[in-house]
Amino acid sequence: MRILIYGAGVIGSLYAVLLKEAGYDTTIYARGHRLEALQNQGLLYKKNNIIKKVDIKVIDYLQDNDIYDFIFLTVRENQLYQALKELKSNKSKNIITMVNSIDNYEKWESIVGKGRILPAFPGAGGSITNDILDASLTPRFIQPTTFSEITGKKTNRTQRLSKIFKHSRIPFQQVNDMHIWQLCHIGMVVPLANAYYQTEYPESVGQDKLVMKNTAKELKYNFKILYEKLHTLSPYKMHIFRILPIPIITYILSQTYKSHFGYTFMYQHAIKAPDEMKELHNQFYSYIKKMEIMNMTNEEYKQLSIKEFTKAAGRYEGNHAGLYEMCKKDYPDILEELEKEPFIDLLDAGCGPAPMISLLSGKYPDRHYIGLDLTPAMIEEAKKKNIPNAVFIVGDCENFPFEENSFDAIICSMSFHHYPNPQAFFNSVKRCLRPKGRLILRDVTSDNKFLVWVMNTFEMPLANLFGHGDVQVPTRDIVYKCCKEAGLKVEKFEIRKGMRLHCVVRKEGDSK
Repeated sequence: MRILIYGAGVIGSLYAVLLKEAGYDTTIYARGHRLEALQNQGLLYKKNNIIKKVDIKVIDYLQDNDIYDFIFLTVRENQLYQALKELKSNKSKNIITMVNSIDNYEKWESIVGKGRILPAFPGAGGSITNDILDASLTPRFIQPTTFSEITGKKTNRTQRLSKIFKHSRIPFQQVNDMHIWQLCHIGMVVPLANAYYQTEYPESVGQDKLVMKNTAKELKYNFKILYEKLHTLSPYKMHIFRILPIPIITYILSQTYKSHFGYTFMYQHAIKAPDEMKELHNQFYSYIKKMEIMNMTNEEYKQLSIKEFTKAAGRYEGNHAGLYEMCKKDYPDILEELEKEPFIDLLDAGCGPAPMISLLSGKYPDRHYIGLDLTPAMIEEAKKKNIPNAVFIVGDCENFPFEENSFDAIICSMSFHHYPNPQAFFNSVKRCLRPKGRLILRDVTSDNKFLVWVMNTFEMPLANLFGHGDVQVPTRDIVYKCCKEAGLKVEKFEIRKGMRLHCVVRKEGDSK
C-alpha cells in the first residue's frame, strides 16, 4: 500500500506520522522551508512532551507514473486548485481531498478527471513550531476523520480507506453526503474563527462577552437557515446550535475558547490562516445567498412587513406589544422637535395605528394630519380613533401618493429600517415637502460598524425567517448619501441613548 501526503503542513504531517507508524509506505510532497526541514531532519513531532522522529520519504516533484494507492490532499483551501492542476496528469486513481471547502466537486473532477475525487475532512489540529510538529487527533465524539464518495455510496475504496484508518488508529466516520457535512462544518468554523478577528486580544476572546454573544447569534443564524433549506444537518449534533437558546450557546462558547481544546484546535489555526478563513467566510455566505434565503426581493420584504404588522395591529398599543414597545420611546423626542417650528400639514410615514397623530392632534388640534402605512390593518386601527383633521391612507412610503409641496413636516418613527429602497423614500420626502420643510427621522442605529454588520448580516435575516420585514439598519452613511442624492440637507444626526437615531433633514430652496 503506497500513500502520498500532498501537503506538509500540520494536517499532512500528522497523518504522515500516523500512517508511517502503522506500517504503510508513506511519502510526503513538500516545498520551500518545510521541504528542507524534512530532508535534513526527518519529520520531528512531539508526543507526550517528548520530541520524536520518523524517517519518511520526501519529494518535491510528482512523476506522472509515480502511482499511489491513495493521495491525501492536505493543503489549504486557497491552494486547492493549484494542487489539483499539479495532480491532473498523475496516474493515481484516488485523491482524498482533505480540504476545508464547499466548492462544487464537479469542478474538481473537471480538472483531475471523473471518479478520482473522494472528499474527506481531517479530525485533527495543532501547530508546527521550529520545524517540530505538535498536533493531535480530535476526540471521536467531537470530530473524527470524515469521508464519503461524492455519490454517498459505500464502495470498495471507501472500505479500503476505512481499513487504513482503523489500522492506523485514526477515528473515522463515513457519511451519506459529504457536501452537506462540509457545509455544516464551515457554517460552524467560520463564526468560531471570526471571533478571534473581532477582538484586540484574540488569545482571551472567551472573556469578551459581546463577541461570544455575537458568535452565538451567528451560529444560530447559520444553522437555522441551513436547516430551513436542507431539511437536515450533518452530523446530527449540529442541531444544538439551532435549538439551544443564545445565552446557553454563549456560555458553552466562552468555556470552549478558554479550554486547551480551544487553544489547540481553534486558536492555532485561526491565527495562522486568516486568509483561508476569510475565503471560507466569503464562500459560505455567497453560497447562502445563492440559496436565495438572504436574497429577498423588495416586494417580498414588503409582503413580510404587511404580514407582520397585520398580526401586530391589534396589540401594537396594548400592554403586550412586545418589541413594539420601543416605538413609544420616540414620541417625546419627536414632539420636542416639532415644537421648535410651526407647521400646518404633517405626514406620518409608517404611521401604524396612529399613536403619534393622536398625541399631536391633542396638542395641536388646529393642524392637518395624514397617516400613511403599507398595512391595511394598521390603517383600519387608526381610523377607529376618529381623530379630527386626520386622514389615513394605505400606501407605500417609498412612493408617497401625494402632490408636490404637500407638507410642512414629515415624521417617520421605527419604520425606515423596513424600506428596501431608502433612496426612493428620500426622493418622495424631497418631492412632497414644502420649501424649508423638514423630515424628523427616528430609528435604531450605531456608529459601531461591526455591530451594524452583525445586525444586517445575521439579526435581520434571522428576523425575516421569523416573519419580520426588517431590511437594514439606517446608518449615518446611508442617510447622508440618500439625502445628498435627493437634494436634501441633513441638519442633525445624533445617536442617542439606546442606539436611537435622531435625524432632522431639511428641504431648501423652491420645489424644483
